[in-house]
Amino acid sequence: MDLRHKRRRNFVGFTEAEVQKMEDLLTTLRGEALKDEIFRSSGKPIAKWTETLLHPNRVTILCRVVITWRCPNPTSTSFGRTISLREAFVNRAVEGVNLSSLFVSPRHMDAPSTASVLYETPLEIPVKKDREVEEHGHGQVYNKNHNRQLLSCTFSDFQLVSYAKAKNYPELFLVFDRMVDDNYSPNLFRMNILLNCFCDLKRLDLAFSVLGGILKRGYDPNCFTINPLIRTVSLEGKLGEAVSLFNKMIRIGISPDIRTWAILIRALCNGGNVEAALHLHEENVNSLVSGLSYISGLIYYNGFIDAVCKRGLMEEAKKLFLEMESRGISPDIIAYNALIHGFCQTSDWVQAKAFFNQALDRGIEPTVVTFNILMDFMCKEEKTDEARGLFDLMRQRDLHPNTRNFNTLLNGYFREKKMEEVRELLQEMKIHNVEANAVTYFLLLDGFCKNGCSEEALDLFKTLEKSSYVWDIRHVSCLLDGLLKARKLDLACKLFDKVRKMGLIPDVLIYTTMIDGLCKAGRLDHAYNLFVEMEKIGCFPNVVTLSVLMAFLCDNGRTNEARGLLELMRKRGLQPNCCTFTTLLKGYFKDGRIEEARDLFEEMKRHNVMPDPLTYTVLIGGFCKNGCIEDALVLFNTLEKSNDLNTRHANCLLDGLFKARKHELAYELFERIPHMNLIPDVFTYNIMVAGLCKAGRVDHAHDLFVKMEKSGCSPNVVIFNTLMRGFTCNKDAPKVAELLQKMAERNLRPSETTTGVVVKLLTEVPCYEKFLKLIPRFPSSAC
Repeated sequence: MDLRHKRRRNFVGFTEAEVQKMEDLLTTLRGEALKDEIFRSSGKPIAKWTETLLHPNRVTILCRVVITWRCPNPTSTSFGRTISLREAFVNRAVEGVNLSSLFVSPRHMDAPSTASVLYETPLEIPVKKDREVEEHGHGQVYNKNHNRQLLSCTFSDFQLVSYAKAKNYPELFLVFDRMVDDNYSPNLFRMNILLNCFCDLKRLDLAFSVLGGILKRGYDPNCFTINPLIRTVSLEGKLGEAVSLFNKMIRIGISPDIRTWAILIRALCNGGNVEAALHLHEENVNSLVSGLSYISGLIYYNGFIDAVCKRGLMEEAKKLFLEMESRGISPDIIAYNALIHGFCQTSDWVQAKAFFNQALDRGIEPTVVTFNILMDFMCKEEKTDEARGLFDLMRQRDLHPNTRNFNTLLNGYFREKKMEEVRELLQEMKIHNVEANAVTYFLLLDGFCKNGCSEEALDLFKTLEKSSYVWDIRHVSCLLDGLLKARKLDLACKLFDKVRKMGLIPDVLIYTTMIDGLCKAGRLDHAYNLFVEMEKIGCFPNVVTLSVLMAFLCDNGRTNEARGLLELMRKRGLQPNCCTFTTLLKGYFKDGRIEEARDLFEEMKRHNVMPDPLTYTVLIGGFCKNGCIEDALVLFNTLEKSNDLNTRHANCLLDGLFKARKHELAYELFERIPHMNLIPDVFTYNIMVAGLCKAGRVDHAHDLFVKMEKSGCSPNVVIFNTLMRGFTCNKDAPKVAELLQKMAERNLRPSETTTGVVVKLLTEVPCYEKFLKLIPRFPSSAC
């Protein structure tokens, strides 16, 4: 086994047997066999291969081979078939040590030399004088204790680096504990690793403890020490502390590197202080960037452009892009992706397409990410066919679509209700061996249900149930919701029972979905029993669950029970929201309990729950339906003074005034609507036309209809029916025929009410044959 020919970075040429032999050899060197087999008391010379192997460089190679081969993907958090390196090379189990207290109050306060990072002699080395040194034929001198601890120290450092890259923190901390127990000095290199790990775990308290240990030991912190702290502090939203730490870094003489600037500027951008980030860039970074290498400058600008684009400041991002080019730094596809994504987010398709074409013209190959950004934008704009064209172009450029590309297209086709294209795309995924993930299954279940294909969703569920797929509770919730909306209550109940047999625990969302579906199906008692059951199993209902149940209790005249749920909500420590109070208000008004509704509204304000527009709509409508027009007018005027009015409030009051036969007040209110900065909608005109017709003022209603068309508000079938009914009462057949002609011109489909009005008119007018000739033909495609 020749190590010289396999000293490559990944060491992929070794076999399992060779690596196992290296592990056994390192274990031997680490254990007592080193003393018994190599340094014999007989004084025999060390074998040549052992002499070569014990050289520190050879030890380094062995350690690299074993760690790299056993951990082929250091960025993965799963080691798969990797054996425990700690068990293979540590002689004894070590007990946990409080690392933060150890570094703050170290055992050995005398700081060791920092000349060596990896090969450092421990502070305490017990050495026997009578057999300390053995000389050999080549004149080379070996200190056996020194070399044994060199081996341990070197291998431990490689373990630290490997575990840190793999984010395998429990093993990393055990290695630190072992090194401390063996009296190895925690030098700056190792303490930086530990500090960075604590920052990744969001344990700033322990990270700063390590920093204190670094300073107490006499080490000089560097950028690798401070950068993780600034990054973690800024990620927690403590931007002021991050800037303060940056300033302290400069005061103690640590020169920020490009990563420091990049971290701070990105933090400022993410915190909404883009102007401060740009100012910092102009004032301090320009001098630094001008002296950077090409790679460093590219990384810096890519991060800055991406952060600015995510804030939607595309003009500033373009300026940074041009500045990067002016400094001789050629942008790569990462910079283009950031700009293209930013312009797509701001719906500027022209600029996004221009930068995409510019990248192609410069010979910069777009990646799968680039195409997915453009495809996602097109699908959201309901241009999925164009997104499919980009998908095909990606293949023509020898790029292999991944699951995310297929998910993007699936989402677009579901939005546009193109079910045949969805099925074809699924077949294409199978042909190209693209595996579906959890997002794919969620999109399929949700899309099939929303597009009326609940049977296909159920078939997919059954197929996945037979496979080894690990179900997500969100998928079940999605399918349940689809079945309930398709009014397939029995299938939904069977699925709900199956959930528990599958080992899944229904959460509050599942229970809320089922309670809502049962209530809409009129099975209120079943829904209430389900509510009791969820409490028994420890799945406590939230505000949404209780509000759903309250709404259906109120609709069924069980307002007192709904009030009891409100009190239960408070006992459980839940804060009733505006929707909860509005639901109960609606129930009181429906039962005619006006005083209790007033008391509840006052109670709502006492608990600092702010009414929303729907609450005021319920109040105005409730007062009007219960004959309290004066109360409705007072509330409406109060809202007008506070500028909290909307068109729905005016519509509700208009309808109440007409039903109370206060026509003059209704006309006056309609004339005031434009002066309230409100725009009448189709419901406003419908209320007015219906009120005028009932008052016998059909011609006035027709004039209002003409005015409505001129204002750009398109009438619907309801308004046409109301007007035709009014003209039918006056037996004005030509006007009815004229309205029917306008309906045909607007491609509106006549309703059953329209047919009834025409039939009634035919039976009442004497010359119905002439009227029949005036009735137009409606196209079958009429909406």
